Amino acid sequence: HKRTSVSRCAEPHWVHDWRTWATVLVTCGVVALGLWRLLVNEQEKQQQFRLEVEGVAQRYQTALRGQLLTSISSVNALSALLKVDDKNLTIDNFESIAGLLMNTLHGITNLQLAPFGTVHKIHPLVNLHQDNRAAIGHALLLDPKRKAGALATIESQSIVMIGPLKLKQGGFGIIARKPIFTPFASKLLPDESWSSEGVTYTRVCSNVTHRNDEVCSFPGPIENGTQTYFWGF
Repeated sequence: HKRTSVSRCAEPHWVHDWRTWATVLVTCGVVALGLWRLLVNEQEKQQQFRLEVEGVAQRYQTALRGQLLTSISSVNALSALLKVDDKNLTIDNFESIAGLLMNTLHGITNLQLAPFGTVHKIHPLVNLHQDNRAAIGHALLLDPKRKAGALATIESQSIVMIGPLKLKQGGFGIIARKPIFTPFASKLLPDESWSSEGVTYTRVCSNVTHRNDEVCSFPGPIENGTQTYFWGF
């Protein structure tokens, strides 16, 4: 047999040069350190961003809570007046009363009265920041978009926060609404019609044949032995 010899290529000199490998290791270490610092910096930025977002959210939450508490206070004040008012003095002097409350309890956009569930009074009605005239006459108990919420509020017999929702007068807002029950309110709501987008919605309570007591009469709690009924919002 004839033996064939295989020639081996000579290995490069740098393969056995420790300085080359040292340079490679140092270079890899520097790159790894750079990547690690980049990662740490990115994590620190994300952490700082989260803290800033949480701070903004906390400040917004605190401001919103304060505004809601202010709204609740104003609603309770109006409710207290109406519950003992058998002369309609609160309605007749609503603008003055509402103005005083808004000047005392800052942060309220406007105050409204809705006897029998229909908006009759708003203060301010018009100013540089809002025009609420479109909301006057809004029948909350007839509007199919508001009826369920209004009935639920009456049933709760307590303040209900509603929103954010699109307002009839434009824009969005959060509404604090409280059903008011007084011994001076009539047992039955008045007949009423309300139209929107070419459709008319009607409530008939005076005719026994067509009356639906579920939407015509809302008894409230008995106070000092006297039955109260729903006055409005």
